Amino acid sequence: LARSIKQAWGLHQQEQGHRCWETPQVMSIEHWWQACYDKAVLAGEVLPVQATPQQELTLWQQVIEKNPASAALLRPRASAQLARDAYKNLLLWELDWRSEPLASQFRYDVDAQLFVEWAQSFEDELTARCMTVMPLLVDVLQPFARCEHIVLAEFNDLSPRYRRLLEQQAQSLQDYQFQSAPGEWQVQACDSEREELLQAGYWLAQNMQQQSQSSIGLLVPGLESRRESVLRLVE
Repeated sequence: LARSIKQAWGLHQQEQGHRCWETPQVMSIEHWWQACYDKAVLAGEVLPVQATPQQELTLWQQVIEKNPASAALLRPRASAQLARDAYKNLLLWELDWRSEPLASQFRYDVDAQLFVEWAQSFEDELTARCMTVMPLLVDVLQPFARCEHIVLAEFNDLSPRYRRLLEQQAQSLQDYQFQSAPGEWQVQACDSEREELLQAGYWLAQNMQQQSQSSIGLLVPGLESRRESVLRLVE
């Protein structure tokens, strides 16, 4: 998506008769904060080490397995993934499980109370290792996130924490939603998944021949477990 936006910007500049122009920075919100973190480190700012996704998940699994109340869990890894996602969502939506009234709601629910114990242990483990996660870092990164103009392209659910900080740091913050004309839908029934992929491959090849400059996306449910077979059938 970032590459497509940059290409469209370049074509627009050419159509305006420009021979050279400044290339915009286009990145996901996570990459934006990562760039701010890298800038802060290069500037000599002493910051905790940002945990990688794998390190986060491993720490969550460790604190879950150490908690006596978690002994009945059959899939600690899956529980760790859910806990990690819930914890990040609470941070991004600026919901403090330690403060009322949310604390009382968590207190009287057994599963929620167990999650609170996990979350506290997770934060203790991060502190002991001088590590942190990005939602906890962004407030510290404010001096390195200042920007004259920021455009949020197709952000339908930007979290309150990120939006608040971007509004504070950008002189101009603009939301952009792409408006496209209604397209045509065609539905085709297939006898098997393999036949479905073959038909999708034929459709892709036909459209690429007719519209060589276009970008065409293929959505495949469960792609993680079918990637190799999909690639073989559509090549």
